[in-house]
Amino acid sequence: MLKQIRRLSFAEKVGRVLLCIALPLCPPMLEGLAHLHYSCIYEQNEETPPMALKPLRGMVGLCIAVCAYITGSQSTEAAPPLQPGDSGTEVEYLKDRLRKAWCLPQVVTNADSYDELTVAAVKSLQRQHGLLMNGVVDEQTAKAIEDGKMCYAPEDSAALKLGDEGEEVRLLKTQLKNWGFPLTGQSPEAADTNKFDQATQNALKEFETFFGLKEDGIFDPLDSEVLWSSRVEALVNYIDAWSFKNIAPALRNLRPAEKSQAVSTAISRMESGGEYTDPTKNNHSFTYSAMVLGILNADAQESIPTLIALLSDNDASIRASAAEALSFMGANAQEALPRLIELSSSENEDPSVRNKSVEALGYIGDSNPGLVVPSLLAIANDKSVYDNIDRNNAAKVLRWQAAAALGNIGVDAKQAIPDLVEIAKDRNDDDSVRSDTAAALGSIGADARQAVPALIEIAEDKSNGNDVRGAAIEALGDIEVEADRVMPSLLAIAKDKADWDTVRRSALSAIGKFGPNAEDAVDPLIELLNDKGEPNLLVIEQTIDSLGEIGPAAQSAVPTLITLFDDWEYPQSSLAVQEQSLNDEFAYIRDKGDCFGALFRQEKVALAIASIGPRAVPELIAALQHPDEKVRYGAAFTLGEMPPDTTADAVEPLQAVMNNQNENINIRWRAASTLQDMGVDTQDFFSQNNLEDLSIRREKGDDSSSAFNQYIGEYIKYGACGDDGQTIADCFRKRSCN
Repeated sequence: MLKQIRRLSFAEKVGRVLLCIALPLCPPMLEGLAHLHYSCIYEQNEETPPMALKPLRGMVGLCIAVCAYITGSQSTEAAPPLQPGDSGTEVEYLKDRLRKAWCLPQVVTNADSYDELTVAAVKSLQRQHGLLMNGVVDEQTAKAIEDGKMCYAPEDSAALKLGDEGEEVRLLKTQLKNWGFPLTGQSPEAADTNKFDQATQNALKEFETFFGLKEDGIFDPLDSEVLWSSRVEALVNYIDAWSFKNIAPALRNLRPAEKSQAVSTAISRMESGGEYTDPTKNNHSFTYSAMVLGILNADAQESIPTLIALLSDNDASIRASAAEALSFMGANAQEALPRLIELSSSENEDPSVRNKSVEALGYIGDSNPGLVVPSLLAIANDKSVYDNIDRNNAAKVLRWQAAAALGNIGVDAKQAIPDLVEIAKDRNDDDSVRSDTAAALGSIGADARQAVPALIEIAEDKSNGNDVRGAAIEALGDIEVEADRVMPSLLAIAKDKADWDTVRRSALSAIGKFGPNAEDAVDPLIELLNDKGEPNLLVIEQTIDSLGEIGPAAQSAVPTLITLFDDWEYPQSSLAVQEQSLNDEFAYIRDKGDCFGALFRQEKVALAIASIGPRAVPELIAALQHPDEKVRYGAAFTLGEMPPDTTADAVEPLQAVMNNQNENINIRWRAASTLQDMGVDTQDFFSQNNLEDLSIRREKGDDSSSAFNQYIGEYIKYGACGDDGQTIADCFRKRSCN
């Protein structure tokens, strides 16, 4: 050691001395040494040889480095921990990291304030990882946060259920509130506790229902994954057939920046290709990622060039995904038409890509029918698509998808009418192709009147498949043709008990589409309602609907309709038959915005009478005194479904029912609720009888239908988007959802 020191030059020895002096004085000397280092490097001149400065430069640089290290170390050790009451950018950064660690709700207020919620989140992280649980971000807690430690891990988090307690429960309740599912019926103090009570379970069930999760009120790992995802990621990743109705408006209500994030997330999912088949998650197919872009349509236009580029991706599933997404963009995506035509027509293309491309052409093609219709017609006519192909293969559906696409184009596809008629009449062709071709003729409308004789022939011939006949019948109702040309055939089919119920109901639906022009059908429909030998409940329900569609011209049906409020034994059809009919007819999930839900026969009666209008009011007033309770209730309910300006004469009779102490309380409640909807103050009645008024029930999610259900009883549940067979996606693309 001594020998080494003796070998040092004078300058080097001076440097060592300076270093020894600088170390304990680093903070005050650091700036001066830095200037000296700067001078040594940049202020050389002829009197100062470079070699003479080398040792000094090295010495000073070393001093600076050591000082910086010492100063930094001292600064880190001296930094106080973050704790309750603190605020500022450091706290804001902390809360951002806690959100990413699923410790803190995604939506919080006071982003830069170390509040009680932050304390609870920090304690949760500390408990999860065995740290001192003091709610203070000390050195160990800070390291855990920076290392990416998390409060909840969906794959191994324990389920929370009714009766559990702890900070996790408190955070769950807070996040449910942030998502818009507050714990109702509790004081603020009770809602802020850490107990999993009944109100917590109810709020959690609402959250599960919103996202289509298992509605059991148990906070399981999948619930946790959704709840602690960012709002955008949750909405994009968990939209499916069950949650579509709820998530679609939530996506539309996102802020502009969030919408942009949603678009990017959806495209990223599609770019990953294929179907999302993780069994621990909902059905994460690219179809629903594509629908996100459709929901955000105007805000997703920037994605169209990317989607067009993806039509040429090497992965077939990505090409199909892009075509699916473009189908939601409508005319704005017309630049994609040439490529979509190329994909749909290529025999070497993957069947799923061809199918999605054909589907997209149907929704974009009306922007350029001259280009698209010939291509679709060529596919619909090409029977060779079945050559050497398993009929269960995806290619089987290509022709009938082409026919359906022509129907979606509608009136602009009128040049295809002659070919479509020939396909519909061809008994040797596939029934799916024939039925969609017939439906396409109906979609074209008045220009397809030349097809009416062929459609009547198909409808009346029982040797045709039921789907083909039903489609032809529905088309007759869609084409603007004189009622007397088709009404005899439609009524004959509707009244034929030996025919299939699906075909009969199609005939009844077609009759209703003529509206007031179907006045001549009212008496035959009344006869059908009065026929106690009718074997099928669904035929009766469709008859009721059709009378409502005919409207005021069906006034003579009101007395018969009113009796149906009481007719529980009619018709004499087994539940098994009814259920089979439902399974056969409503195999697809259908939605039309607010039309998705449960409808049952008695409610159909009320809505039909309401559609007939003011002419039914005298009959309904009289029915308020009917001997049967169900009829009285139904009359009060129906009056509430009509415009208030048409039911003024019913105010006093309804008040008499409401104030009748001998009347059933449910009927009195319904009369009071109807009066409330008519603008009459009935609050005293609800208060005196300790009953919730209709507005309170509606705030809880109960509409007038569920209020009707409470008295009438069980109902048959089915998805409804009319009887036109629309899927959710079809309904959405055509913008027919209310």
